[in-house]
Amino acid sequence: HFIPRSDYILFVTSVDRPFSESERLFLVRIHQWRKKVLIILNKIDQIQKDTDKEKILNYVRSNAHQVLDDITVPIFQISSLKSIGINLLENYLRTELNDKTKLKLKLENPLGIAERIFDKYLAIVHERKQILVNDEQILFILHSDVDEYRR
Repeated sequence: HFIPRSDYILFVTSVDRPFSESERLFLVRIHQWRKKVLIILNKIDQIQKDTDKEKILNYVRSNAHQVLDDITVPIFQISSLKSIGINLLENYLRTELNDKTKLKLKLENPLGIAERIFDKYLAIVHERKQILVNDEQILFILHSDVDEYRR
């Protein structure tokens, strides 16, 4: 229930199991509410080779792009334990979440909620409309059968 009330999501995953299925499903839900997301890749200190770090980063970036349909999602590599990348993340958040951006996010939040609710009920209306069309076809067939029987 907190996703609709959130203005900005800091999504934390780790290098030992990046972008697990449960995380992917959670990001799908976040995307359905059209929330702005920042991805934090934690425990980067556990990976020694730069090539391995790059592979993991590309994997997370690719999956995030696929789920969120947004190639501009920022991804920060950090180590909470060794304070690697924390300053970059803090600076980004201070810059990104200035007063103007915060106000914009606050104002966009109800619009995203309304759009999500609208989409949900529009799908229900289309489903019910299809049921009515099917029922109408069945009634037509039944009326035709009754008319034919009376002759």
